[in-house]
Amino acid sequence: MNFRSSFSRFRRNRIYAAASKRRCRPVVDTLERREVLTTSNTFFDALTTWRYWIDYAPSYDSPSAPYNANPSEDQIRTDMQTLYNEGWRGLVTYTIAGSYADIPRIAKSVGFDFVIAGVYDPKNSAEVAAASSPQVLPYADAFVVGNEGIADGRYTYSEMTSALNQVKQATNKPVSTSEPGGLYYDGQYATQLQGTGDWLFPNIDYFLWGGQPSTPDQMWNNVSYLYGFLQTANKTQGPVVAKESFFPTSGPGASDQLQIQWYQKASSSLVNGKPFYFVWGEAFDQPWKQMNVYEPHMGLHGLNNPDGTRAPKPIISKLQAVYTSRYGSLPTTTVAKASAMTTPAGKTVLAAAVKVNRLNQPAYGTVQFFAGETFLGQARVQNGVARIKAALVEGAGPVTAVFSGKRRHLRSVSTIAIG
Repeated sequence: MNFRSSFSRFRRNRIYAAASKRRCRPVVDTLERREVLTTSNTFFDALTTWRYWIDYAPSYDSPSAPYNANPSEDQIRTDMQTLYNEGWRGLVTYTIAGSYADIPRIAKSVGFDFVIAGVYDPKNSAEVAAASSPQVLPYADAFVVGNEGIADGRYTYSEMTSALNQVKQATNKPVSTSEPGGLYYDGQYATQLQGTGDWLFPNIDYFLWGGQPSTPDQMWNNVSYLYGFLQTANKTQGPVVAKESFFPTSGPGASDQLQIQWYQKASSSLVNGKPFYFVWGEAFDQPWKQMNVYEPHMGLHGLNNPDGTRAPKPIISKLQAVYTSRYGSLPTTTVAKASAMTTPAGKTVLAAAVKVNRLNQPAYGTVQFFAGETFLGQARVQNGVARIKAALVEGAGPVTAVFSGKRRHLRSVSTIAIG
């Protein structure tokens, strides 16, 4: 993230016409081509259907820790398991250099549905080549080539697009790049960036505006205006998704509560009548980022606890029902509780049946399970039932199932089965 690159004061009378869609004659594609299109469509459907996407760089233990160039597999796996248990299912990384190349594989082994793998340095031929390697390619659903390097002067637009095209050709998977939002608006390569890749993935980090911290409402005014501009200016065939739109928890004008308010605002507001598609994050505080007092504190988790466990900030529990939901109207919630009882200890299968308004109508949503105040896990509703396996502790309290979904799909949540 780079706060130095903010877009210039907008001229609201500028009109940008969207690129016209080409007509396509019906053709019979080869089987290989159909598979590529199916994968791509599934990926874009997930990117614009579910809110469960999070930006990831490994967690840290100490406020004085330097950048970790090669995190261990155990550290990555613990991070992944923490995020997965919280309900995140889509992951965005920043690099596949060194051991960071293991992240897509580990994420998929833990259970993540989608991974967008970052190629941080388009000039690094080894990192570019790693995208199509057996270590990465089978586990990555898309690639984002470069991150704010044009703005920082680390590479040129030509060098970035050369690497992007190389990754696209070698992987046959969707590709994009990320620059600060202002470069898409009136930067030197604005017109080119508006059509680069298969979807637009800008960083719209406007907490600092004119060098001053913003309130959630002020930040939304700037973020939503730039996002609305990109909705019109987008020349790719994919959507506009903000890769970064972070709000810090420490520093003047920042706090845990304000971070929650920002994400509530971003999740509940529309831009030109459409949802604001964005990736949450970043996953963990990054203490090595010392550009200003805010950069180390952008995470949804703080520094790790002394015992090595991860330390979620209040936003995780407060907005879990939001970030695990679909875009559109925020989910309604119906709660069904098991009768008050002492929960049995040991491995237990929990199941909650979800009934819907019409016979044979599928229920769209997720069920979160709790024992007392302890979050046990969540599952999507399949064939009217959501099931998880959980290790219950003797006397943990009554088990609760919370269904999140659109009201028109929901009739009731039945009594929870414990087996």
